[in-house]
Amino acid sequence: MQALRPETTAVAAADAAPLRLTLKVHNSMAIVERDWRHLEADPRNSL
Repeated sequence: MQALRPETTAVAAADAAPLRLTLKVHNSMAIVERDWRHLEADPRNSL
């Protein structure tokens, strides 16, 4: 297996950074939505 040149690794890491951030935000939103639905489903929390 060919070793990656340092500049290639740096570029790949830079490309992956925004994707990781996007996934992190997406996961946080999914957790909030799940919790919100759980609260909505609870009759004690009826608005």
